[in-house]
Amino acid sequence: MWCERQCYGIADQSFALKPADLRTIYLNQKHLSIDNQTIWTVSEEYLYGCQIITYMLTQYCQLTILKIRSVETNQWVGQRMMVTSSKPVFISIGLSTTAAWISNRPLRKNGKHVFYAAHDKLVIETQLFKKTFGHHRQLWEDYWQLFDIKWEKGYRWARLYRRLMYEVHFVKSIAEIQQLLWAPPLDVTGDFNCLTWQCDWVPILTGFWQQLIGGCFVDERLVIENWPRLPLLGRRELTFDRDGQKIKIRQTNQQMVVQPSKPLTVMSQHRKIQCSRQCWTVIWENY
Repeated sequence: MWCERQCYGIADQSFALKPADLRTIYLNQKHLSIDNQTIWTVSEEYLYGCQIITYMLTQYCQLTILKIRSVETNQWVGQRMMVTSSKPVFISIGLSTTAAWISNRPLRKNGKHVFYAAHDKLVIETQLFKKTFGHHRQLWEDYWQLFDIKWEKGYRWARLYRRLMYEVHFVKSIAEIQQLLWAPPLDVTGDFNCLTWQCDWVPILTGFWQQLIGGCFVDERLVIENWPRLPLLGRRELTFDRDGQKIKIRQTNQQMVVQPSKPLTVMSQHRKIQCSRQCWTVIWENY
């Protein structure tokens, strides 16, 4: 639910290319090339904003690459490589010289070559990787607190929603994303099945939150004007951030309740409802 994972192997060797920073790989002084034994797994991690690539060098040796992508520039800003082996092995990896590398093990230089000796696991990473990863992890945690939805059990598009919200974060600001989600809904809003044949993500997300709750904010009030898109089974939870106020909403097929961090006025079915801070208030019920 929180990642997009693809595995490349015998049937699709053309996609199993070594990352650009890996110039060469030698295992026990034998050059490794893409052959029938090559298996790559590429995973885009939505929760932390990073990409993990796993390369099975042999049955006992594995190379894992973790790359961090900047939200501000959409560029790769940090990388960590981990080599693990259950047997003694000599690995030679040609790395890009444009980055400064550090390791968890002492190094030995011989001319232009740098050697590391490690037991079980060798870690090589760009400088300040831990600090960079921690910073970006916090940015993504804050982002998902604003935009994640706890979907009802069995909702088939939950992962696709997170994938779209992950990608949109690299091309739009927080304010632009909020404006998009609160815009008037379109005919294809929320139709994730449409993505499989011709639509792009912009109309799918346009007005999506307004469609989910059946209303929008007008003059600091939450106005419920239309029938919301409700879960058939289970419960759905959303949290909106509005001018520094967090508003939690729970929906089932029987009712909708709201919990604001500050006092909030809700208009629903020509009724004016005053919601107290940090308290759940029923907005409507199906009897």
